[in-house]
Amino acid sequence: MISLGLDLSTQSLSAVLIDSTAGKIIKEHTINFAENFPEFETENGFIRGNNQEFYSYPQLYLKAIDKMMFALKDYTPQIESISISGHQHASVYLNDKFTQILAEIKSTEPLSEVLIPCFSRPIVPIWMDNSTSEECKEMDRILKGSVSELSGSLYCERFTAAQIRKFYKKSPEAYQETQTIHLISSFCASIFAGKNLSIDSSDAAGMNLMNLANSQWDQNLLDACAPNLINKLPSIEPASTAAAKVSKYFVERYALSADCDICLSSGDNPNSLIGCGAAEPGTVVISMGTSDTFFGAIGYEMIDTKGVGHIFGNPAGGYMSLICFRNGSLSREAALLSTGLNWQEGEELIANNTPYPDSNYLPFIVDEMYPHCSAQLSKEQLSSFSPTKALVGLIESQILNLRLYAEKHAKSISTIRLTGGASNNTAITQMIADVFQAKVERIEISNSAALGAAMRAANASSKQDWKELNELFTGAESQLLPNTQNATIYDDKLIQYRELINQL
Repeated sequence: MISLGLDLSTQSLSAVLIDSTAGKIIKEHTINFAENFPEFETENGFIRGNNQEFYSYPQLYLKAIDKMMFALKDYTPQIESISISGHQHASVYLNDKFTQILAEIKSTEPLSEVLIPCFSRPIVPIWMDNSTSEECKEMDRILKGSVSELSGSLYCERFTAAQIRKFYKKSPEAYQETQTIHLISSFCASIFAGKNLSIDSSDAAGMNLMNLANSQWDQNLLDACAPNLINKLPSIEPASTAAAKVSKYFVERYALSADCDICLSSGDNPNSLIGCGAAEPGTVVISMGTSDTFFGAIGYEMIDTKGVGHIFGNPAGGYMSLICFRNGSLSREAALLSTGLNWQEGEELIANNTPYPDSNYLPFIVDEMYPHCSAQLSKEQLSSFSPTKALVGLIESQILNLRLYAEKHAKSISTIRLTGGASNNTAITQMIADVFQAKVERIEISNSAALGAAMRAANASSKQDWKELNELFTGAESQLLPNTQNATIYDDKLIQYRELINQL
């Protein structure tokens, strides 16, 4: 089966086209928003507002889809199924003209122009927006602190509920005119289908509006957010749903087959779970980037994280967990800079001094979310440390912090799939294996969300088995096994590190 996965991120639209029978990636292509659409005057794809507001344009997404489909014109007649990944939490607001215009649009008309009258909100908030603290506090008071138990997450400024409430408060007339509120993912899927499609349960879990236990809208959460909200939201269905055939518009304009399935779309985090080959419990992903992110499947059993991280839906079934740590590669780079070494020399220092021979310390150069605390370490303090304490001590403390909070989400971890820049450092990779006492597989998947969307399209349309898809597309580049002699050392170090956290 030939399946297309599209990932609409903050900065770009990426495509991964796969042949899921042959196990081949046929085509990859990326369109950068700032470079290709300067008329929107974005900053890396977004608009910065006041007071921590961040926006983007639905019209920009439509232009990108148009450009992408023409770029794939040599392949479009072969495509049998499509699914989309959208940056999670972002929303699109549509009036009553949307479905009529979609049904009547001519193939010669560009989507980005014809659909302008449909938007009750011309610019929309994205995941970077942090302007809704007041709304989060208001909703939490209404629900008396039960939001995490109901939705799987504490109220978050970037989540959709807080953004909808702010819109309702600040622009009540525009809110009343809004007939449908989509997520980015379900909006784009609806565009391809030519009609409103459901929101998938995996992405809906990132809204603070869905009851995680039954994967349906929760009336208490809706009432705390805004009036009449249930009538503005699409229904919720599983991510594995092949929801519709592609619309006539896409058949005539881009030469897609009329039999092409449009599968329900999802958020970038659930799609990355699939694209990184971690759809089954026991395997987790650690992405070591500007922030460090831990995520993995947790099966079908609800877990109580006490507000640590988030529980979303797993597109392959059940649930997934996610924790994001602000102190990632920028903190590691600051530690390296304080030593005066390059990374080749730093890697040798780490390899020769692991486990770190001294006591650990709190490695937070910027404010951290888990634990919730202000910065505990300045760059000046780092410079006063010995190179071993500055570099090895900081990185080991970061990994101990990861393990401490991961234990609230994962009962057992047998395999860690490692990605991101720091995964190229063998000494750091070995340290992760030793701290967690788990096998570490390094993976090189540049567009994990787009690949995950393509794999989901193949699964939803042809029911191709996840195990087969994982073997075909998510193989590891290399692996390292834990040194079992370090198991007791790191168990003791974790106890000591936990005591440091408890003192905060």
